[in-house]
Amino acid sequence: MHDILHGRNIFKLPDHIRASHLSAAEGSLENLHLVSEAIVNRSTKFRSQPSALHLLPVFYKHVDPSLIPAQDEIDAIISSRTRLHSLDAAIISLKSLSFFTELPVFSLATETCPYLWARIWPWLKFFHTFWEYLPGLDPTKEDEAIACHCFLIARLRTHPKVQEISSEQPGLHCMLAQGWTKLVLDTNSTPKLLLAQTSTLLPALINGFTLPEVFEEAVDGARGSIKRLASAVLKQMSIIMTSAIKDEAIVTCIVSALHLLTPPRSPRRTEWVSILLHGGIIPCIVSLLRTLVGTPFTTIAFKEYVDHAAKEGFNNLRYYMTIPPGYPWIVEALQAGLLRDLVSYTISGAAYPGPDYIADLIGPNLPPGSLSDESYMSGLLPLSLDEAKTLANDPRFRKSPTFAAWQNLLESTKSRMEVVDGWESAGKPSFLACHSMTCGKIERKSRFKCCSGCQSANYCSAECQSADWANGHREICNALCHDRASQPELVNTRDRSFMRALLHHDYQRYLLDVPLREIRFMRDSPGQEYVVIFDYTQAGGRVHVKVDSKSAYFEGAGVLGAELRVQLQRFTRSGGRMAMHFMHLVEGMKNKGRLIPLRAARSDLHDGLVEIAKSSPFGRRTREETLHDEHRVEALIRKTSQLPVIH
Repeated sequence: MHDILHGRNIFKLPDHIRASHLSAAEGSLENLHLVSEAIVNRSTKFRSQPSALHLLPVFYKHVDPSLIPAQDEIDAIISSRTRLHSLDAAIISLKSLSFFTELPVFSLATETCPYLWARIWPWLKFFHTFWEYLPGLDPTKEDEAIACHCFLIARLRTHPKVQEISSEQPGLHCMLAQGWTKLVLDTNSTPKLLLAQTSTLLPALINGFTLPEVFEEAVDGARGSIKRLASAVLKQMSIIMTSAIKDEAIVTCIVSALHLLTPPRSPRRTEWVSILLHGGIIPCIVSLLRTLVGTPFTTIAFKEYVDHAAKEGFNNLRYYMTIPPGYPWIVEALQAGLLRDLVSYTISGAAYPGPDYIADLIGPNLPPGSLSDESYMSGLLPLSLDEAKTLANDPRFRKSPTFAAWQNLLESTKSRMEVVDGWESAGKPSFLACHSMTCGKIERKSRFKCCSGCQSANYCSAECQSADWANGHREICNALCHDRASQPELVNTRDRSFMRALLHHDYQRYLLDVPLREIRFMRDSPGQEYVVIFDYTQAGGRVHVKVDSKSAYFEGAGVLGAELRVQLQRFTRSGGRMAMHFMHLVEGMKNKGRLIPLRAARSDLHDGLVEIAKSSPFGRRTREETLHDEHRVEALIRKTSQLPVIH
């Protein structure tokens, strides 16, 4: 026992209160209430004086763990509805200690924290477990008591020894999460008061939060609901964003809130991240980071603390932005002003995120990650660039390592906008090819009817639909229906006209390069089927084209989606009127291959390439062979220029 907690210190109290406090220590609930009220209600100046520390032994005595009933005693108490004096005294004392540890005078007694913890923790676990069953205790007051206990936990855990002792004690985060979620979600306190209260609780809650067992405890504390826990995180963010940064306590609250976003190493990680994303966590992170990076520092130590938190926050931002499918979260980040902020951070020379992070985020993530979203390419990205251009003209930014990535972004956006503008000015045309491989008709989308079952196959006539039904569609139609929901990357319910228009534009740009690569593959691997890959995952939005064997491309892919199997079968039966083209896109943290076949009304182009591949009179991979192939392919392109070809 620490000397401050010894009972003899009660005799050092002023004469006019000594007797009542001794009586309270000896077990008088009436006097114990009076002593408690003097602290809780702030009704006396005495509590701010150093001699107020002599009150601690009064409460310390009543939280002796030896007074906690054993299991058989608890059963007897519950069945007989007996109210124990010791339980009432412990409840009053725990509440009093919670308020006492908030007093400035307690800073003179912080060395008592480990001794207080050793006594109060068994009691806290006891009441957390049995409150609703104990006679005389109001079940509706349990959350209020838990909240009070949480503040006591948080204040005692500021002592390093208590942190060490309590870090592995089961049930701690369950209790903290229960108190915190109750406070944030179920009270009518003002944002200012909530911020002050949660700035005390959050640092205790975040300790070890990413560990699976700790995260599950926190979910249990949120009434077993991961959605309630996530709602509390989002509400906490909104509270912080409405507050001006006036002191280090608010910054500490921001830092703690950002730590809550670190994805837990739990089986429920995916569910947790999804709830936060759909709840609007991306704009919250962008806003909080803007506040954090702009915070003035009072000490070097505090600057290092905030820099570390900013680093974690930016890592979280990149993580959440790249969760598949990626582009909705990038859109939210840009709408929240991320691009303008990144330029501003570079100019200010902020320690975090730093030029490498900014260049990485601007470079490989923004352009290719959202190619499938026409509204992003045609509106939001250009608007975000315009908002940031004035800042980007700053000489400090132009001299920074980030500027090259910025230039690449401008160039790739300009290139993409030309595609968008041309497509939109033409009325967003969409063409289809009949899915019956006995037909080569290519018409506007409005001329076709889709299968009413799977809505994945399109036909120019009832005759073609009947022919395809007999040729295998009957067996695959139900599987295609399942694909629409289970594998949207293969059968996308969105109108993919823009993606097809973009791919076709780039195919036309590489109209000489692609056939030459196909010819080279035919010579290197005669008789093998192949795929053409348009890779949009490179930094700056540049397109890289390559040809690979079909078997190598799908090696290790496992069970292929029904739509992909159908397209492969059609490719084999197409007689050269179909080519397997894939767009490789960044969708979240993964590179996804989107199958968008090339369809031609006739096989003239394919037949011509096969003939060229067989007819070279020169040595392999020589300059003469290359020139020969280029001349032959250019002639073939001119010859087939009127051939209807679509993606």
